[in-house]
Amino acid sequence: MYTKLASAFLVLTSIVFIAFVYQQKFKKPDIIHIHAGFLVYKDNIQVDFSKLEYMSTIPCFTDKKDGLTDENVQQEKAHLHDGIGNVVHVHISGARWGDLFANLNYPINYENATGFINQRKIINFQNKTIEPYETLVVLIGKKKDEGLKQEKIEKGYIVKVENSSEPCGL
Repeated sequence: MYTKLASAFLVLTSIVFIAFVYQQKFKKPDIIHIHAGFLVYKDNIQVDFSKLEYMSTIPCFTDKKDGLTDENVQQEKAHLHDGIGNVVHVHISGARWGDLFANLNYPINYENATGFINQRKIINFQNKTIEPYETLVVLIGKKKDEGLKQEKIEKGYIVKVENSSEPCGL
């Protein structure tokens, strides 16, 4: 009796586990549309991310899950466009600051980088989910003036960018 019960429990548990893994693998990500500010200082000099090489040229998927591939899901997590290099556009829920720098092809040695979100030092900032209207300040290089943590991208500026940016399918 206990053997049959244990076997049935094992089969049921296996089915639930397989269904969960299948759902996670093939589940389409939640699409959102938020913006946040960021500044990177290398040896106390601000890095200019407004250059074309950092801009996304892939059409956005802000209202449809159809058409998303693994490649453009990563790009939609965090990117820049419209020639604005200090406001990140996020279209996939759960995007992290590390996603932005990966998508920009801007390598950062996180062991030697210091990050501040809204002027508070954050350990492992690259793993922090990007939140609307926050500002990340990253200090990298040999010279790091922690007074730069006071720099921020004002919410009003981010809202202005939101209102003037390409509609991105909205």
